[in-house]
Formats: sequence, structure tokens, C-alpha cells
Amino acid sequence: MMATAITTGTDGQLIEAFALHLRTQKDYSPRSIRSYLADLGQFSRYLNQSNPTVSLLAVTQATTLGYYCSLEPTCRSNTLRKKLAILRRFYRFCVETRRLSVNPLAEIPLPKFKKGEISFLETAEFETLLTGLNTETFVGCRDRAIIGLIGESGVTVQELKNLNLADLDFAARTLTVVSQRKKKGSPRRQLALTAHLHLILQAYLDQRAKHPGATDEQTALILDSNGQRISNRGIDRRIRRATQRAGLTRKVSAQRLRHSFAVRQRRAGRSLTELRELLGLGDIAIVSRLYSGVS
Repeated sequence: MMATAITTGTDGQLIEAFALHLRTQKDYSPRSIRSYLADLGQFSRYLNQSNPTVSLLAVTQATTLGYYCSLEPTCRSNTLRKKLAILRRFYRFCVETRRLSVNPLAEIPLPKFKKGEISFLETAEFETLLTGLNTETFVGCRDRAIIGLIGESGVTVQELKNLNLADLDFAARTLTVVSQRKKKGSPRRQLALTAHLHLILQAYLDQRAKHPGATDEQTALILDSNGQRISNRGIDRRIRRATQRAGLTRKVSAQRLRHSFAVRQRRAGRSLTELRELLGLGDIAIVSRLYSGVS
């Protein structure tokens, strides 16, 4: 099946239009949009290498099947499923906006999701990640707070970045998290602080108080080295560096830390419904697909 282009435009302009659609119409987070664009970029590079004359609007079902086959030897089934689902959504956008007449991926089945493929840290690995950081410095305590907040409360990178000092209640040992995503469950949830996370945050706040940038006007909980609210990329960068310091051989990401939190909660007896509330997710099917097989 060949999709017929109704309107034309460069691939770059098309991808920019799709990114705008995800941001303004679908309310996707910046992190999710970057993930979508990265996979679209990978597909675009495949097209350029296989046939430079073929644009995103000129692909055929055979082209997409060739891409599928090129990924299969190196991608786990869940990763492959994600990449193809992103392409399918992109081409659905092209059809909905009358750039194409048909979706060239509509008849290509997605690989079945395998429940056992989430990647997480065992408790010993998580502790190694934390103990590899210097508790006598601002940077070390700040990085422990980043890792602790994601790994022991399950917040997302965006939620972590947006946390303010006022969201932390040491007396009640709670953290109030406000989601920026309209389509994710309740926009506000209150999370209990573990005794361990309470100590990590107290040590960080002691160091934060000494930081030159920690003025009375600065409301952000997590600061960068310049005393400003830390960025999403800054959080990712600190996790990578902490992983290197700890000597862990496999990649650790914020998503892996969040999975680690969810797995520990399931092992502790939390139901899928309770886990959905803790993670701030709206769709119980997503939680079930990821964590129902955890033991």
C-alpha cells in the first residue's frame, strides 16, 4: 500500500508541525516529545540511507517493513513496539491533517508487549548508587536528593524539576507533587517520605542553605550549581555522573529509577490501583501492563 501525499513540505517542517501538535493538542511533556522526535529522526536517517529520494510522505508499507526488519536484530520487542507505535501515531497525524490519504503503518501489527522487560535496579544497586556520592558537598547531597526523590517517591523528571520548597512538609513527612500533564490522573498527589528519604533531603537542605544562590526569592527545591532551578537535562546529567561514580556497569536513567520504585512497591504488597496513584498515572492498563508480573 502506498500513501498518497495530499500536501507537500520538507521533512523538517513536517516534524516541527508534529512536535507542535504533541505539545499544544496532546499536552505531551518536553521529555516525551524529545523521545518521539528521536525515533522519527532515526526513521528519517534510515530513509536517507536506503533511498535518499524518499521523503517521510512518500513511504510505502514495504519501506516501513524494511525498517522493522532492520531494527529487529538489535531491539527488544518492547522497544520495537514503542518505535513503531510512534511512527504509527506520526502518520495518523499526517492523515488527520490531510498531508496523507492513508497511514502506511495502519496494517502493520505491533509486536506483543512482554511484561518482563522493564528494567530496574535491585535494592543493593540503588544503595550503591547513593553511597557513591559525597555527603559533605552541595553537589553530592543535591545528587543524592535527585536520585532519592525519583527512586523512593516515584516522581517524574518534570515533577522533580518543578518541586518547590513549599511542597516539602517535614513535620508531616509528606511531599506534594503537582503534575503538569492534564491527561495523567489527578493533577496533585501527596506522597509519604520514607525515613531514609527524609534524611537525604535534610542533608541536602542543610547544604542548600549555604549555597550563594539560595536566596529568599529562590523557591525551587532542587538547584543547579548556579543556584537556579535545575533543568530536565541537568537532572539526567547528574544521574549519569552518579552512575559513573558508583561504578555500575549498566545505564541508569530516571525512568529506570522510577521503575525501581514501582517494583519495590509491588513487592511490598501495593495493589495496581495504589501504584497508579503513587505514580500519578491515569490509565490502570499501563500500570497493569508494566507491573502486574512483578514478583
